[in-house]
Amino acid sequence: MTDEFTWDTFARLVTTDESALAAVRQFTADPDAYFADHEDDLIQRGIEDSEEVTGAVVVIDALGKVDEVAYMGWKSPVDEVVGLLERIPRVKDTGINLEVLVEPGYPQEADVETVVGWINALLADSDVTVAILDEDSDAYPLIAVPTDRAASIAETADSLGAEVRILRADASEVPHA
Repeated sequence: MTDEFTWDTFARLVTTDESALAAVRQFTADPDAYFADHEDDLIQRGIEDSEEVTGAVVVIDALGKVDEVAYMGWKSPVDEVVGLLERIPRVKDTGINLEVLVEPGYPQEADVETVVGWINALLADSDVTVAILDEDSDAYPLIAVPTDRAASIAETADSLGAEVRILRADASEVPHA
């Protein structure tokens, strides 16, 4: 499998947004042109050369431009995680109330991985799973993916040397007031 095919495949598994897919195609076809077109944003991330750009960064940035990623610190407040995830159309379209996690009596702070597990427990009856697309930084880019594609997404990322973490908590682990 070539990198171009794999990153394009990865992107198609994660999103249907044509502008996001076009950004990934540009990166795989001509990393130097991608860098030139996105240089200001990449330099703000500390990426100063086209050879430093990774497919994970490209996908995360492309998804960010179309509101399909929630970019978190490792210990963001629960209400911030919930609020940013609820803006992602795929999560919003489930109609599932994630705000229950910020009601009185629930922990207001937990590491993002724990919160993602709780959210996936709440989303268990939907066709959406929240995953972390690792970009080798201290950040936690959260993406909402179709549940039936989650394993393929993780496998495709692994084949590229990238990591997608899909965390699940049992419903009994979700804190209750």
